Amino acid sequence: MKLCATTVIVLLALAGNLFGQEREFSRFNFAITLSNSWQLVTNLPARPGVVATFVDAAKIRQIVLVVYDHQASGSLDDQFISQFERGMESSGAGRRVSGRLIEVRGIKSYERLGNVVADGKPATSLTQVVPVQGRIYLLQALRIEGEASDDPEIRNCLASFRFITPPVAQTGPSSNASHFRTILWAGFTLGIFGGLAILRSRRKPAAPPPQGN
Repeated sequence: MKLCATTVIVLLALAGNLFGQEREFSRFNFAITLSNSWQLVTNLPARPGVVATFVDAAKIRQIVLVVYDHQASGSLDDQFISQFERGMESSGAGRRVSGRLIEVRGIKSYERLGNVVADGKPATSLTQVVPVQGRIYLLQALRIEGEASDDPEIRNCLASFRFITPPVAQTGPSSNASHFRTILWAGFTLGIFGGLAILRSRRKPAAPPPQGN
């Protein structure tokens, strides 16, 4: 019996290390789970809308969580997506590879895959836009020299996103698409491009010590 109990404890510990623990952001009404190898970046300047930035141990992957309060109404429709894509392209967010409608916790949402360049290296971005009444959530992932959309840890993290209290979905046609475009564009620029500097700075080797005479 003791052996069985010990085995169960070990398996639970391994599972916890693999899947990580859920992190709640109660102020913004959501929670998300990351692998324990990912770290919260705490030495960043405050940026509007950015709730948290995480990087993996190898410093090649990043996830940025952005939340914007807004007064615009309307659901995620063709006009919403068109304005969003225009904002992404004009912000220098890279070429769109694909876009599709998805469902995130019962909310009609949009997922965009794109190609970007980080410090001269090819990188891929994965952005999920989740509009609810009064707020827009952006789940933004980046991977250097790899496919963010095919990365299991990134996908598992995004799939773990949940609302602490079920929100009200946006309904009706978009009434202020230009407002949506502005905040989504800003969210991507501040989140992904702001985070690129983190990955770049942490991947650069330390400068060699000065040589003596």
